Amino acid sequence: MALADITAKIEADAKQQAEEHRAKAQEQIRSLKTATEREIRELEASFDDRFQKERPEILRRRETVAKLDVRREKLNARRAAIARCFDEALRSLLSQDRDTIARLTEVLLLEAAETGDETVHVGPQEKVLDEAWLQDFNARHGKRHSLCPERDVRIRGGFLLARDRVQTNCTWEMLLRTFQEDREADVVKQLFAND
Repeated sequence: MALADITAKIEADAKQQAEEHRAKAQEQIRSLKTATEREIRELEASFDDRFQKERPEILRRRETVAKLDVRREKLNARRAAIARCFDEALRSLLSQDRDTIARLTEVLLLEAAETGDETVHVGPQEKVLDEAWLQDFNARHGKRHSLCPERDVRIRGGFLLARDRVQTNCTWEMLLRTFQEDREADVVKQLFAND
């Protein structure tokens, strides 16, 4: 056998082996492709089945979330309405006549005073509680309160009573806030009785 014949035989055997490997690889590819497609179909069917089973729960959860959102919005609207009521109450209190404010201030000052010699702080818009009014109050009740010369811009109405480092807040805002905390449930019932 000549070298050319040996080379031709080796090439023929190599081609045949390569063809067998290629055919085998293509068969494996077809087999993998078929198995993969079957797996994909099974997964899709599984997801479809699972979704169909879970769909009512998903819808129920969405409905629950939507109901909670509606309740939260209603609550926010109610809180805004309550806040408007108390804001209006503050405006009404601030617009009371001088005699009404003087009587209320006198009652509050008598109730809040611990020693009778506290310093009274008022806001810049205060029209009733001035030096003359406080002197008259002290004379009638045997007290020694003094009026702070500086006006506190945080006070829209009412006063702060201070002694040493202790302050008693008798501002209209604080009175209404305390009232609101005590009575908010009653106000809600009156405002939203039909809900």
